[in-house]
Amino acid sequence: MKVLIAEDEQTIANGIAAILKTREEFHCQIRFAENGLDALEEARTFCPDLVLTDIRMFKMTGLELAKALQEEQLCSNVIIISGYSNFDYARRAMRANVLDYLLKPIDRQELLTLVEKVWQSLPDNYAAQSARALPPHSFFQLELEKEEYPG
Repeated sequence: MKVLIAEDEQTIANGIAAILKTREEFHCQIRFAENGLDALEEARTFCPDLVLTDIRMFKMTGLELAKALQEEQLCSNVIIISGYSNFDYARRAMRANVLDYLLKPIDRQELLTLVEKVWQSLPDNYAAQSARALPPHSFFQLELEKEEYPG
């Protein structure tokens, strides 16, 4: 599973990664971004299955990131992480169609439960993402070209 962690506090980002790595069956490939804008750029090339993002970051907030990811159809599985138990933030997160809104300090079991739900849903989602990520000359296209132009 490809996971993008957008968090401006390195200690927290590393802690989240460490929690995810405790579940070997997830086979997590993890990338990091220090702000929302960098996370959006990373998502365009990495095609994450899940994005975990802080709600307040420089250049682009986690809410803005979630909206941009959905608009560009880069990732629909977004979990907002926040140090603020502000109802308005939570409401805005739900309106942005995020999976959940976790408060810091992150509850390890709550995070793993959410990630497991995403992981279990991946066979269908992964096929769609893989098709979108195929290069123009995929293996199948090259095989068709060989059949059309023998030699």
